Amino acid sequence: MKKTVRGTSFEVPFVILILALFWGCLQEVEKPHLPPFSCDKNSSINLREELVTLESDGKGTSGVTMNRVVQESNQNYLIEFNPSMHSLDYYNLKNLKLSRRVLFQNDGPNALPVPLDFCWHNQDSIFFLGEGGVLSIMNDQGILKQRTILNTQLPNGMEVGDYYAEPTMGLRVDYISKNKSIQLYIVMLDGDPDQNKSLPFIANYSLPKNKITHSYGIFPEAYFQGQHFSLFDDPSKIIVQNKTIVSFGPDRGLYVYDAISGNLEKAVCAASENFSITKGLPHGVAEYQDLINFETSEPWYLKVIYDPYRKRYYRFAKQRQELKDAEGKMNPRFFGKWSVIVLNQDYKRLGEVHLPAKKYAILSSFVAPQGLMILSLNQTNENAKNFYQLNFE
Repeated sequence: MKKTVRGTSFEVPFVILILALFWGCLQEVEKPHLPPFSCDKNSSINLREELVTLESDGKGTSGVTMNRVVQESNQNYLIEFNPSMHSLDYYNLKNLKLSRRVLFQNDGPNALPVPLDFCWHNQDSIFFLGEGGVLSIMNDQGILKQRTILNTQLPNGMEVGDYYAEPTMGLRVDYISKNKSIQLYIVMLDGDPDQNKSLPFIANYSLPKNKITHSYGIFPEAYFQGQHFSLFDDPSKIIVQNKTIVSFGPDRGLYVYDAISGNLEKAVCAASENFSITKGLPHGVAEYQDLINFETSEPWYLKVIYDPYRKRYYRFAKQRQELKDAEGKMNPRFFGKWSVIVLNQDYKRLGEVHLPAKKYAILSSFVAPQGLMILSLNQTNENAKNFYQLNFE
């Protein structure tokens, strides 16, 4: 018995076989894979540390903030977004004192929506990403230069998504000067979680073209095993010399992309010596306490930051800890033991330094000419903030 398909005679089993093979190929294409990498043995590196004080005026931020280190008129500044003042506070990193404050309006034609993150390009172009994909370009006089609603533009294949940032976790908005584009993270809001992870998660928004030009990014295999990783499900990323370096919470590697083209160039190991692979939580509705327990006890990689003065990368690793202390009280999620994995500019491991518990506020960290700065958990002066200055030798 024969069937006729579009005027051509085929045996039915043969047609089914061809369709099955074709569908199998499509399935393989939908799920890209990251390249393998090998890990070197642990190297030795020493830590030198001192306590320094960043002086403010009593109106500065008191805890963890979104910040950037920039160079303006040959001077290095730490810029913090100050929620209470709705401002950017500029700290001179030479004398560690508040230099000036740029105030923004809350309403009116020059209003700045509460930002998720900001990126300082120059005095005339400071990029702020707000809720709902609102991109505001401001100058350092608090004047709005341009506003765009990015959620009206999503890469091909995406129907329901949002542009998101979490600067304290290392998930940032970045500007690429070479092609005048903003690099953003896309989070899917609906659909199958495993299928969503098959979609690209980094988008380049061209300012001259006023549109998303391309998107890219591949999740590791662990994200396709019916599990999620709660607070550290999202990756972190930085841009260094037109390279995008991506880090994932449960993954030992760093993944280096060309920030202009989006091509994956290499995968390198940046693993903690005491780190075991974290098993995630199953997809679906989870109890709040289960999420907290997972985030508190499990080890994971927080973020990578770059040191342009010493040409090094620092990757923060949260070490495994018990849920409760000796008195039966819940341990805080972020105040346990940490380590810093140090890599040179070629991603070669220089060593790992372990940090004791209940001393560092790792979420608030930045690199200054003097060294790696991490906020101290011991703050005693409302007009100043204490930081540990770390140098690796």
